[in-house]
Amino acid sequence: MNIKKILPLIPARGGSKGLKNKNIFKVKDKPLIQYTIETAISTNIFDNIFVSTDSEKIADISLKLGAEVPFIRPESLAQDESKSIDVMNHALEWIQESKDLKYDYLLLLQPTSPLRNVNDIINSIQLMRENLTATAVVSVTKIDEPHPDKLFKINKNNYLESYIERYKQPFEGRRQDLPNVYARNGAIYLVKTEHLLNKKSIYGGITIPYEMPFERSVNIDSYHDITIMESLLNRGK
Repeated sequence: MNIKKILPLIPARGGSKGLKNKNIFKVKDKPLIQYTIETAISTNIFDNIFVSTDSEKIADISLKLGAEVPFIRPESLAQDESKSIDVMNHALEWIQESKDLKYDYLLLLQPTSPLRNVNDIINSIQLMRENLTATAVVSVTKIDEPHPDKLFKINKNNYLESYIERYKQPFEGRRQDLPNVYARNGAIYLVKTEHLLNKKSIYGGITIPYEMPFERSVNIDSYHDITIMESLLNRGK
């Protein structure tokens, strides 16, 4: 696996529903995207770090921080309903066609997951090196509470029933008896480009988990998340 064949991509559109100008919202005097750009640069393993954005302001900030912005993302790929997979494929195809650069892997680093560190990126790449038949490495964090097996839904009669259909009644056992479950934390998606382009999906092949602790798994979508991030930064993530 050749490091030079990895395309690092930071997707950062200008619009946001939950938190206005989320990707450049200042946290401890730094625009949010700066945390991800600085971490990617600090790995010292990439020749280029690309930002995909529809915003000239985000583009200017990214360029000043040392990233490349080879294009302005089409408006059609910068809507609330736009899919990350389409943004990834667009960037990959644009760079391959316009710059004649071919990559074997795409590394997606979302700026809304700012607390990943250099080792998280390097370790994820190492995982792929050790599992060359894998099509993706995806970062996850362990979920303790609420455990999915304890969740409810409200049926058409307005009664509570277990969200997990295999239970005829809500789970009432010990938490220790439940299996470990994990959620994507949005920090790292390392995907083979052949799989990405052919399947139009990160998944559907062999996906290897890269586990990260809660302290580096905060996902920014609201002011509440900003408060959590600031708290974690103050005490050292």
